[in-house]
Amino acid sequence: MREYLRYRPFRLNPVNITLIYLVLGFIWIAFSDRILENMIADPVAAFKRILALVHAYRFRRKETQACGELAVNYPECS
Repeated sequence: MREYLRYRPFRLNPVNITLIYLVLGFIWIAFSDRILENMIADPVAAFKRILALVHAYRFRRKETQACGELAVNYPECS
């Protein structure tokens, strides 16, 4: 059963997992701000878009809950 493990060039033991975690963590810390700056040219506009999405989600959620409770009285909910 363990014969297939013998031919694997890279094994996931605790040391390798730790090294992968450290490398990915370093890359994230080093480059995440730069990537975010490149993606978002205007932070204020991006923040306003996020708030609009949250507001739309909350409105839709309330509408869905109201329709779930009052579907008999409101034909547009069905």
